[in-house]
Amino acid sequence: MSTHTACRDPKKAAAAVASLEQIIPNSSTVSFLPLDLSIKQSVESFVKSFPYPRIDLLLCNAGCVNASLTHAWGNLEATFAANHLGHFALVMLLIKRGVLPGNGSSRVVVVSSGIHVPGRSPTGGPKFDFDNLKNSVEPYDSMVAYANSKLANVWFSYELARWVKEKGK
Repeated sequence: MSTHTACRDPKKAAAAVASLEQIIPNSSTVSFLPLDLSIKQSVESFVKSFPYPRIDLLLCNAGCVNASLTHAWGNLEATFAANHLGHFALVMLLIKRGVLPGNGSSRVVVVSSGIHVPGRSPTGGPKFDFDNLKNSVEPYDSMVAYANSKLANVWFSYELARWVKEKGK
């Protein structure tokens, strides 16, 4: 069995690899592959250069929060870009390349947060606005941005499951 961690910070990745080597029995390979989900080109490059023929389990677990309004992925709010768009693009591009079969034989786990539920955050939860993915409303609220990104993760999980089920029919 081989296990790979994708991370933007090589030092954190090295620590994760060391931990995984201790807890995964009989693992033949534990490795680190560089990936920054907040940068579209990083996701595309990762998929193109992914050195293995198949992924059996993909765990999508980004959870960044930006204290101030910053942008990524072509001027979209950066928390949303990293926490949701990065995972969405990664999964869909891996399926397109055939490394992650979209037929239900592989598993995709998308980690979200209870903060996506209205009323669970100090700011009242998500305020998702499809017409304002730049989140250019003042004042910027980092927890609303985080809640929106995690709500998008939930929506993506449901839609991916529906798509895989339909494709398998």
